[in-house]
Amino acid sequence: GSHPESGEVSCWGANDHGQSSPPKGNFIGVASGKGHSCAVKSDGQVECWGSNEYHQCDRPDAQFSQVACGAAHTCALSVDGEVLCWGSDEHSRSSGAPSGRFVGIAAAGGHSCALEESGKAHCWGFNEYNQTDVPDQKFKQIAPGYLHTCALDYQQEAVCWGQKRGDN
Repeated sequence: GSHPESGEVSCWGANDHGQSSPPKGNFIGVASGKGHSCAVKSDGQVECWGSNEYHQCDRPDAQFSQVACGAAHTCALSVDGEVLCWGSDEHSRSSGAPSGRFVGIAAAGGHSCALEESGKAHCWGFNEYNQTDVPDQKFKQIAPGYLHTCALDYQQEAVCWGQKRGDN
């Protein structure tokens, strides 16, 4: 379909793996990991560039609406709302993706999170600081960090869990 909000991707900063050298084309979403970047093309295909050491740029053949990049893995939301992940599977960051239908996807470092339409959040992957242990409440947005996760609840409050100041 046609996406009036599509455009070209611009990147800047470190480019030691080519992660800041995007391909030409019309895209509707973009995400960056540690050494790779990915974008959803206006036709629903995901295109990735940069480091492919863990096959984080070897996307499955599907149509997607959103993409998210962790340090060495990539997750995307199919047009049907299914979460698909690829790349490094250390700490089950790829194989641990939940099944079901989702409306949002986000990733950082070694973990990822997805949101159901109901606001229920699911996180998986690296969990040394309990950053994937989602509180039992509903959220409208979620944002994983390197060793923590924050989410916006329906009262417009930010709720965070995982590594806290002073944790080693």
